[in-house]
Parts: sequence; C-alpha cells; structure tokens
Amino acid sequence: MIDSLNVIVRIVTLIIETVLACVLIPWIKSRVKEKDFENIKRWVEVAVEAAEQLYKYEGGGVDKKAYVLEFLARAGIELDADSLDALIEAAVFKLPGYFELDGDVIAAEAAAEGIPPEEQREITVKI
Repeated sequence: MIDSLNVIVRIVTLIIETVLACVLIPWIKSRVKEKDFENIKRWVEVAVEAAEQLYKYEGGGVDKKAYVLEFLARAGIELDADSLDALIEAAVFKLPGYFELDGDVIAAEAAAEGIPPEEQREITVKI
C-alpha cells in the first residue's frame, strides 16, 4: 500500500513539474519580455520628448534622431534598427500638437505646396 502511494506521489510530482516547465516558465518569460518592451517604449518616449525640447529649430530632425539614438545607447537599450525606428516614429506621433486636424492649417499647408483649393477637400477627407 505504501509502495503504491509512493508511486502515485511520484507520478503527480512529475506531472506538476512538467506543467511548470512547459507552461508556467514560458509564461513568466513572456511577461518579463513584455515588461522589458514597455520599459524600452517608455525610454524611447522620454528620449523623443527630450530631443523635441532641445532641438526646436526648423530641420532639426537629424539632430533629434541622433540625440535619441545616443540617449538610448547610454541607457543600455539595444534593439534592431527597424524596431527602434518604429518606436521612435510612434513616440513622435504621440507628441502633443504633432497631428492637427485644423482645416485652416491643412489648407495653408496645401496652398504652400501649390495644391489647388478643389483638391484640398480630398486632403482633409483622407486625414
């Protein structure tokens, strides 16, 4: 009887260990990666906001990006170039005032680019 109980306990223990190894540990690792990714996203947002404050002159995009990349490198953020570019663009897009739907602003920009007024309506609809 004790031998049978001992075998059952061992089998249950093996099942629990298998579930932990196959399910719980990968889940924990994925959660850590998600938290790391959220942390990286936040650092990118901080770097972009700082660059926007430091380089307010017209055409400073190259300097801003260089600052962001240097800032992230000093913070120990390592990511492939495409992912980093996408995160930077997403952070820039979230900046206040980046995307305005004011019709006057759109019309003024369209006129500056030489777009006739009849085509400007199409621009405002697409946005």
